[in-house]
Amino acid sequence: MLLDLFVQQRRGRKVIVTSLCIASAAPQTTALRYITLMEAAGLITRSHCASDHRVVWLTIVPRVFSWLEACLEDSFVRMAAAEAVRI
Repeated sequence: MLLDLFVQQRRGRKVIVTSLCIASAAPQTTALRYITLMEAAGLITRSHCASDHRVVWLTIVPRVFSWLEACLEDSFVRMAAAEAVRI
């Protein structure tokens, strides 16, 4: 779920709670529980849509977004280096 949020946020797309629940492929109650846990842990924030208060947007907090970005970049660099050694 966090990775999906990261990818969508990186693409400049907003994610609503319902979409993240569907993307998780978990039962809705389980997905909602994990969203609540991530919010309580300070990993994500919720904000209401100005035009429709039933819609709730989810966003990764900046420090977690930066951390994920650095981890993924490091992983890709390591994979590329491993591939270069194989050839």
